[in-house]
Amino acid sequence: MKMAQIQLPSQSSQIITVCRFELLKFLRGKKILANIGIALAVSLVLVVTPQLIQIDSQLSVYDYLTFPLGFLPYLLVISAAFFGSNSLLSEFHERTGYALFPNPVSKSSIWLGKFFAAELVSFLIIGVYFGVIITATELKYQTIPEEIFYSLGFAFVSVTSMMSIAFLVSSIFRGPTGAAVLVFFLFIMILPIIDQVLIGFVDTKPWFTPTFSSKIIGTILVIPYPSDLVPGDLPRGPFDVHRFVPYVSESLLVLLGYILVSSILSIYAFKKREMIS
Repeated sequence: MKMAQIQLPSQSSQIITVCRFELLKFLRGKKILANIGIALAVSLVLVVTPQLIQIDSQLSVYDYLTFPLGFLPYLLVISAAFFGSNSLLSEFHERTGYALFPNPVSKSSIWLGKFFAAELVSFLIIGVYFGVIITATELKYQTIPEEIFYSLGFAFVSVTSMMSIAFLVSSIFRGPTGAAVLVFFLFIMILPIIDQVLIGFVDTKPWFTPTFSSKIIGTILVIPYPSDLVPGDLPRGPFDVHRFVPYVSESLLVLLGYILVSSILSIYAFKKREMIS
């Protein structure tokens, strides 16, 4: 008699299973609820603040939308640091990989399942944040500019770029605290400082950095869309300096490039990494 062959799960089912368990892990750790709470609280405060300080009557609908988007970069970084920086690293640091890796599931499926879980949670948090802003705008102005939906799409691309870099850090680092701190400071301090140094001291447009490219999230709400200006183009007072603006198509290509390269490097590093007692 021939022995029945064991039917191994397909890669898609492996990815779905890993994604489901990763989402359950986020829920047990209350990370999702904490971040949704932050998104709700901050967005509500920022849409109410113009009315409290009595400047809302002076704001156009685009100005009103731009004001709360000032906090969005921090929310994107928090999502990447919370859900991406320790996602792969935890299997090695907490030794859960001893139970996971011997199973008939490839490391690429594990990576994709964890990445999709982190992305879904991040999209949910960003969606809640934009949902409050859009609802408040509709109640106040009885109109919603289509540019806000472009901004939402750009936010999804930007957080995916940050998440892919966070996963690359997670696939290399050994300590969860160090990985989270690096991701946070990379996007909050290190890259913004590089942007400012290039603009202010080198007079160079930092089009190639993810932080500069992600500014299209807010710039898309400037009507008409601005362009780069060199000194003397317009009378702009005593600070007649170069003004650099991220362009949409160029910035999207840069962000997609970071997603592709960081993901490939992260998957490669994760596959090569071994459990060390």
